[in-house]
Amino acid sequence: IIAPQAGQVLALALVEGDTVEAFAPVIEIADTDQLEVAAELSNDHMQQLAEGQPAEIRLLTRPDMLIPASIRRLPAPYGSGGSGSVQEHDPTTRFQLDVHEQELLPGAVTSIRIVLERKDNVLILPPEAIRRFEGRQFVIVRVGEIEQRMTVRVGIQTEDKIEILEGVEQGDIVIGQ
Repeated sequence: IIAPQAGQVLALALVEGDTVEAFAPVIEIADTDQLEVAAELSNDHMQQLAEGQPAEIRLLTRPDMLIPASIRRLPAPYGSGGSGSVQEHDPTTRFQLDVHEQELLPGAVTSIRIVLERKDNVLILPPEAIRRFEGRQFVIVRVGEIEQRMTVRVGIQTEDKIEILEGVEQGDIVIGQ
């Protein structure tokens, strides 16, 4: 058995008495000082990212622990993955972890957070507050006893927040769905 690098054995794919083909991988070895997380991201997400961009990783079993990371490799054509004459078809984005003393096990489930843009003094509403009809986005605002539809222009959107650029102001009472 030949190992391409020095490291710690993480997984074995054989037991005593198994037949193994020549050059077939049977042991997973990793340098535990250089850990990474792999994630399959959508094309829309990868278009907004760059190699070297900072990220934050949280273990689902330890949401209180924040692990700094950076994007090590994006798959082709978004990054350097698959370059050269031999193109490995690996669709994952690789995040290099800045792990010092944390115990990280292979196969750990994580959540990844990447900040694309930061803004100060932003008006944010939950997605449930935005209504859509025939391509128009609006909210219902209560003014005294009257409820009015106010067309809004939105900016950055995440699963739990939507930036409001125009249409309502701080202090307006918005009625959700």
